[in-house]
Amino acid sequence: MSDHCTIRLVRPGELAERLSVSRTTLWRWERSGRLPKRRRLGENVNVTGWSAQELEEWFAATKDAGDDAGLDEEGPEE
Repeated sequence: MSDHCTIRLVRPGELAERLSVSRTTLWRWERSGRLPKRRRLGENVNVTGWSAQELEEWFAATKDAGDDAGLDEEGPEE
């Protein structure tokens, strides 16, 4: 019997709903580095999502930084 590590992937629609933003906003945040990078489910599978564990760490870090959502769509004001 082989050992398998189970990683829960959070799909874009689920994360967008949880954060009350659009999928486009998720893409922008990911591209700008404000959100962790998505993971591919497998080498030959066209399914992507975020590691639930990485997202929980990101939520905690965002909250600890005093940036409640750290998630406003436009980003920090300059």
